[in-house]
Amino acid sequence: MKKSARNTPKDQTQPQDKTRRLLLKMMGLGAGITAAKPLPLSGKGLEEMSAWLGDEVNITLFRPDDLLELELKFTGFQKTPDSRGLRKTGSPNFLYVVFHPQSLVEQAFEEGSAAGEMNFTNKNDASVKGNEKASLSNEVMSFPAKTYLSGRSRLVFEIPANINSIPLTAAALLDWDRYKPVINRRAPAPKTTPVFNVDDINSGDFKNILIKDIKENGINIETKPVNNIRTNNPVNNDTLRRVQLNRNVRAATRDEQKVIENRELPPAAVRVTEQPGIKATIEKLRYGRTPRPVDADETSIEMPYRLFISPHEYAVWYHEHQLKLREDLQGTVLKTFELWHSRMTCKNCDDLKDHSGALNAMKTVRALWATDISGNYKEKPTRSNTFKTALYNDDRHCIVHESSNWALPNNFVPQPVQVTNLMLSTLGAWLDAEMLVKRDSLEKSGLLGSLNLLKWKHIATLARDHYVEVVYAGNMFPFGHEASLVRITERKPQQGYAVNRQRYFIVINEEEKKFNPYNSQNGSFNSFHFSTIRFVTTATPTIEPPHAFFAGLDDHQDDHQFIPVVSGKPFLFKLIGFDLDGNETDFEMPLVFITTDICYTTEGALNYTRLDALSKYYNKNIAGMCSVNFRNQNMALARSSTAGDTHFQVNTILFNAHTTQGEKPGFGPVCKELEIFISAVENITGKRTAQKVSLVDDEMNKAESARKNKGKVFAKLIGSQAVNFNGSGNKTGGSLSPNFSITGLSKSLGAIGGDVDKAMNAYFDPSSFFDSGAKLFGVIELGKIIKVASNAVAAINGESIQSPFPALKNTETKDAHITQYSWTAASLQPFDFGFVKFKPESGAAGKVQVETKLYRYKDPSKQNALVVQSHIDDFAVEVAGIAAIRFKRVGFNTGIGSKTDFTVDMADQPFRFLGALTFVNDLQRYIPADGFSDPPYLDITTSGIRAGYTLGLPDIQLGIFTLRNINLGAEVRLPFDGSPLSLRFNFCEKQQPFNLTVSALGGGGFFAVEFDMKGLRSLEAALEFGASVSLNLGVASGSVSIMGGIYFKMSVTDGVNSYELQGYVRVNGALSVLGLITVSVEFLLTLTAELTKVAGEDKVARVWGEASLKVKIEIFMFSKTVSMKVQKEFAGAGADPTFTMMISDRDWEQYCDSFAA
Repeated sequence: MKKSARNTPKDQTQPQDKTRRLLLKMMGLGAGITAAKPLPLSGKGLEEMSAWLGDEVNITLFRPDDLLELELKFTGFQKTPDSRGLRKTGSPNFLYVVFHPQSLVEQAFEEGSAAGEMNFTNKNDASVKGNEKASLSNEVMSFPAKTYLSGRSRLVFEIPANINSIPLTAAALLDWDRYKPVINRRAPAPKTTPVFNVDDINSGDFKNILIKDIKENGINIETKPVNNIRTNNPVNNDTLRRVQLNRNVRAATRDEQKVIENRELPPAAVRVTEQPGIKATIEKLRYGRTPRPVDADETSIEMPYRLFISPHEYAVWYHEHQLKLREDLQGTVLKTFELWHSRMTCKNCDDLKDHSGALNAMKTVRALWATDISGNYKEKPTRSNTFKTALYNDDRHCIVHESSNWALPNNFVPQPVQVTNLMLSTLGAWLDAEMLVKRDSLEKSGLLGSLNLLKWKHIATLARDHYVEVVYAGNMFPFGHEASLVRITERKPQQGYAVNRQRYFIVINEEEKKFNPYNSQNGSFNSFHFSTIRFVTTATPTIEPPHAFFAGLDDHQDDHQFIPVVSGKPFLFKLIGFDLDGNETDFEMPLVFITTDICYTTEGALNYTRLDALSKYYNKNIAGMCSVNFRNQNMALARSSTAGDTHFQVNTILFNAHTTQGEKPGFGPVCKELEIFISAVENITGKRTAQKVSLVDDEMNKAESARKNKGKVFAKLIGSQAVNFNGSGNKTGGSLSPNFSITGLSKSLGAIGGDVDKAMNAYFDPSSFFDSGAKLFGVIELGKIIKVASNAVAAINGESIQSPFPALKNTETKDAHITQYSWTAASLQPFDFGFVKFKPESGAAGKVQVETKLYRYKDPSKQNALVVQSHIDDFAVEVAGIAAIRFKRVGFNTGIGSKTDFTVDMADQPFRFLGALTFVNDLQRYIPADGFSDPPYLDITTSGIRAGYTLGLPDIQLGIFTLRNINLGAEVRLPFDGSPLSLRFNFCEKQQPFNLTVSALGGGGFFAVEFDMKGLRSLEAALEFGASVSLNLGVASGSVSIMGGIYFKMSVTDGVNSYELQGYVRVNGALSVLGLITVSVEFLLTLTAELTKVAGEDKVARVWGEASLKVKIEIFMFSKTVSMKVQKEFAGAGADPTFTMMISDRDWEQYCDSFAA
């Protein structure tokens, strides 16, 4: 043991430079004090002002065998004359035990996929899930690793008044049990509250000011002069003289040394003056409930680096007083001693040390100060990370304030640091400690905007950190679940080195979060159809070091807001969503982690400025990341009124974020855009196309009488989806093609068209609902012949069976899924389309009805079934002033187990020609009124329906006048492809003309007209005349006839008229011998002219003639026919000349030769 005693006033036990420390103290207190003279920057004089004026003894206790080295300072004591002990000379009496630096901070390196097992669990104490390993590579180590050494630490004890002397022996100097620890008032025992005085309460926050700040910012450091303060003013010394005296002292004997000190360095060289300064400089630093530097007369342990901790008043230290030899080496010449160390424990009610562990809960410390933090908890410092370390300045700021700031708002109780092991030694400290802070406590106190550290765990051995874990409170953006960012710095042996590796990962603390479709404060619609979002991934693997997500935010510290990245890609969190009907869907997507520094202001209020800026940036810049694939899962887009009325297959959802006024954490998700499949439309149209929709407020949070959305609309299409029945007329009855463009979705009406706002007000406007392709008979626009329904609430609410709204929706029963298109209460109105005029016979509702049901049975053994019932009643159609048609009903019915029935019931006077064709009206009396009700033939194909009626009339003979082969016919054609309904009436047919004979002369002909709802399609007629003679001689018979006639045809194709006029001569002759040999000859000569429009005028486009001869010979059972034909074409008037007509053979040859090689 080495002993020394020095009566110098200089305190050698301070852990940091005394001049700088005192200056910093002066800066903090000087903020509220005015002064007349500036404070000397050097600190000289302040040191003397604060120096102990009484006796003190400094002793270095050194024992090399077990590496014991302590600096001890006793105040109020002097050494005895024999230097074998200390005797008390005054009061107060303190012992200062100063240790060498106890902490060493080292550079850490990023850790990749070799991460160890994550031992962090969620708040339910369930093991974390989803923490599969990442493939991030380790950061390459660079040597030597950077290090910093802490300052010295001290234990301060008050020596009781009954102790007057202390032997200078190792046992006596290490016997601290008799002394009372001197502890800062901000370091009480657990579950106790310190008592503060008025000065503590009224003192302000300590501001840490560096010398460089004074020079750079011009901080005013003037202090107020105080009268009659006794201070030690140092006597001016000659530096060279002092060096010489020191040499003399070291070479002198003890008696000579005393003579030199008395003569050359009189310790009583003191003056009493009115020295400028501040009142109670040292004592002032002790006041305050907020963090500030620990006073030099109080216990302070710098462990870890830059963080000053202190035990409470019931803590005691136990250690060996004598050398402790290894038990197995006792009695041998080998000497191996245990490293001297002092271990912290607590004393029990008997004032004895606890070695049983019963008081382990009392083993706590508190972090009182750190050199690089602010005394104001709201002023969290910006992270200073010259190189990676286990703790940063912002970590220390939170640890100190959450541990020892007794002035935090709303009665927040600082949490102690639970210690498992704390030992001090010459080689450094052992520390195993953990501090836990509840998020709820910080939140209730309004501190999450400044202090959000939830956990600090620190394990160190011999001053070197082995495992350091810090956990910060945050939320997952945009859903808002509470989460924690965990940073672990752990020493791991790799490649022959044991460096500290640092890794990050995220833990979800709030696995399940409930959502309300409406804001609880203002009732606004949140546009979010999930009632619950649950995290399956409760912890990420090791993620790459965070980088700020939004660099433009005022707080862009890297780990305050970032997207977790694993292996270079955003990490996909696995989630489960429950919609408003309770249906479960799973999905995965990247999320943004934000700490509560972003969510809250330093005053504890939600920081809507930051959250709004962050939301806008998120919505604008990562649309690709927040568009989530839901893989066509079925979900409800709103709360259902009846089972399944809001359920759709969802392909993708584009999530956005928005601020939520008055609701924690200040933001929430929005379903901006959903890509869905509307199965009702698919089943009707036969096409599967995803549609983008946005959600609409269905006002389910209001009473029904107060709702403005009377149409129960819950979604609006972004764009529109055309429902085109032109390709599926067999599902609506063919005559009706109620095409419309879907613009919204309603609970009661299903898919709706037109103006969504009008539909929400129960207002049905056919002109906006139906598109131009919605036709009756392929030509009459439904939107113009259907009346407006201004109040259809009863139909929407289901109070009325009939509805003026066309409803397209899916329903579900226990047996089947049903796709239903229902339109049952539409009323007709007249409309003049110009070419076509529509005239209803009655304006009553229900004149138009369409009911289509497609059954998809749940039993796979049953086939799907289609049931259609549609009709339109009591109307008339006038076409181009040529004809008028009156209908009682046009209907179409099909169903399960019944035949397909197409019905056209015409009025009593069903058809009437107008204008130049009125002469045909006389034929109408031959057509029965119900001629098409149950027609003689009905031809149904995939392309449409043909229904017809043919009436044969008997021959008419009046004298020499004979009329034979008479028949009348009519046919209705209803295509399923959207083409117009067409009608055809005929008197005889081209292939079966009537015959008219008068004596030896005869003739014949036919007439047919066809038109649709757009107008006339074709008109054709033929008349022929001639004579015929026959001869029968018994053995041979023969006949000969010669006929001449004309044929006229007018046809309309795509609005273009074309005409054909034909004249012909036909000669027939036949000779039969005994019925065994027959020879017949037919000669036909025709001349045809084709008329078309040229330059807007009808002109003959071309004329061609054709002559044909056909000879047929029959001999018994054999026959042979020989035909010959010749045709000649002539150009018509006004027609364009052909290429051949314009270019002669000679000119063409010259043209070709000019391009020859």
